Amino acid sequence: MRRTMAIAACALAIVACKKSEPSTAAPPPKVVTTVVPEDVQQQKNVVIRPDVPNVLDKSLLGTALAADGTVAEEATEFKAGQPIALSIWLKQSPPGLNTGVMWYGVDEQVFERDKRPMNGATVATFTLKKKLKPGKYRVEGYWGGNVVADKTFEVKKSK
Repeated sequence: MRRTMAIAACALAIVACKKSEPSTAAPPPKVVTTVVPEDVQQQKNVVIRPDVPNVLDKSLLGTALAADGTVAEEATEFKAGQPIALSIWLKQSPPGLNTGVMWYGVDEQVFERDKRPMNGATVATFTLKKKLKPGKYRVEGYWGGNVVADKTFEVKKSK
């Protein structure tokens, strides 16, 4: 009887150790890593935008200002000689925060900058002081050193 039980136990062990069929599961996904160089002094047109926290409520570019001095109506086309302003509304304004704008012209050349301390305020309006000739332009609004607004606009000949 013992011999029969030993043989049965060995048979069960052999069946339990049987190799399973290879699975037909999909191979793991291929991961692609992009390397951003640390020294980009010799390279042109390198833009690395940080992962900015969600601090912008809204931004408007236009000429019509509301009673509080902010842009009332969004516009992307302006007549030559019209004043152009960018208003940014922020969700956060920590102590020491500066906001600013950079106005870009032909060939992405910066032609005017403006920067101011917020002192706890959450709204800032920047008005372009220079009269623009017809062409395509761009403005970036900054929260600290981070871009939070990027608007493209065109100035057309006045009739």
